[in-house]
Amino acid sequence: MQERIFVVEDDAFAQQFYGFLLKKNGYDTVITDDCDKIVEEMEKELPVLIIMDVNLTNSYLNGKKVDGIEFSKYIKTHKNFNSIPILVITAHSYDAERKKILEESMADGIFPKPIYDFNKLLQTINELKRKQAA
Repeated sequence: MQERIFVVEDDAFAQQFYGFLLKKNGYDTVITDDCDKIVEEMEKELPVLIIMDVNLTNSYLNGKKVDGIEFSKYIKTHKNFNSIPILVITAHSYDAERKKILEESMADGIFPKPIYDFNKLLQTINELKRKQAA
């Protein structure tokens, strides 16, 4: 059975990119900006990792508009989901901003966008999965 990665992303081009890259590397994916759907999918089967865009523009959870930081924090404070590693993706480039995003989101890792180095992204995914398994 393929490992599943959930991607919370609202940009159609980025959704296609993640779908192609992850499928090519042997992952099954759920890719959406619908936070309620992600929660529904997690209740069925936990993914090995979640990739979370920080700047979600039209995402809702239980009828409330949320961004990636809020949704990541929701997952990390939920007793059934808090063990899932989360990799937040952000265009924020300053170290202080990234540190603040990691703290607020409670995510396990952060990766810059635009994504130029696909191998580095896959390496980061594998490192977070290894940390989770340890």
